[in-house]
Amino acid sequence: MHGNVRCAEMPVYGCKVIGIREGMLDIHGQPVPVTWTHLAHTVLAGDSSITLTQPVTWKVGDEIVIATTGDRSSMGQNEENYIAAITSDGYTITLQNQLKYRHISTLHSCGDKTMETRGEVALLTRNVLIRGSVNAQSVSTLPACEEEYNSGAAFSDSLQTCFSGKFGEEIGTDEFGATIIISPEYKDQGLVEARISYTELTNVGQAFRVGRYPVHFHITGNMNTSYVRGNAVHKSYNRAFTLHDTSHVLVEHNVAYNVMGLTFFLEDGVEMHNTLQYNLAIFTRMSNSLL
Repeated sequence: MHGNVRCAEMPVYGCKVIGIREGMLDIHGQPVPVTWTHLAHTVLAGDSSITLTQPVTWKVGDEIVIATTGDRSSMGQNEENYIAAITSDGYTITLQNQLKYRHISTLHSCGDKTMETRGEVALLTRNVLIRGSVNAQSVSTLPACEEEYNSGAAFSDSLQTCFSGKFGEEIGTDEFGATIIISPEYKDQGLVEARISYTELTNVGQAFRVGRYPVHFHITGNMNTSYVRGNAVHKSYNRAFTLHDTSHVLVEHNVAYNVMGLTFFLEDGVEMHNTLQYNLAIFTRMSNSLL
């Protein structure tokens, strides 16, 4: 999807957008039975394979992310990688690149209970892709801060030496991604339905703009025929999944990675009877560009 910060915007919806005023939206990719799971064993820096707790149907060439299992200052230790090979039983993955960090998978006994501490592994690739264009004229390299991220500052969640929410070297853009907005003229009238499943959304969300989220149900009221299932949102400049004055929506088995601002967002607190279950958020970043 194409557009830039100076494009002409439609009322309510803006631009670089799929907007639903009246009608049905159905976007469906190939079903993925397991969209995310856990490490079965601890892996170390330099390792090039991982074993999972569940068998998966992921394919060679697919992009995955392995969540950090370090302390609260380890946000830069989430690792993106690609599948170079996978065993026929779906449990063991050979990675394209060696790991840079340790990711733990352990069991702890506490009386008669056993607790698991395992790093999550999530699939980012889907066979249906919605991708916002990146405007080449706005791309620049942002070097890493001179000092590493430090979460130990008194009376503060974080302390950084150069740019809030930045972890290591990054590629800067105008942060103007694609969006999907479901917003009827009148709520509770059955004017809109939206079903989005097993779809990948990347370079999405629009910074510095109210309501410009990757998937946004906006003042829809009852949406009991709608759902958002099994999708992957990554590299979002403004949240991931937003329900605003919306009820009876099912949001399940989704993966969100590298998202600026609240990932799963109930906007006003009046949202009722929605079901959010079995979703995973990795690398939710603080942002000063949200309104």
